[in-house]
Amino acid sequence: MDENTAKDTIRELETKVALKNTKLTIEELYLLAEAYTTFEDTLTASEIYETINQREAALVIDPEQKAKEEKEKFLEKIKQMKAKSKSKY
Repeated sequence: MDENTAKDTIRELETKVALKNTKLTIEELYLLAEAYTTFEDTLTASEIYETINQREAALVIDPEQKAKEEKEKFLEKIKQMKAKSKSKY
């Protein structure tokens, strides 16, 4: 990626995050990291790569683990609702 393309990429994607409060896709994050690498900003690029790794790991969650977590969240919401309503059976 040349410096002009890197500048445009950083400007566009950082604006998307800052002004539109939008999460970047994994593909966009790769582009952004590459753009920062072009300018030798390895610290920012490393932070972006870490975000990519976290997102990719989240996509590979075991289906059984995901189902268990969803059940736990559901039960926790029920407990919270009961606590707020203070109603008895």
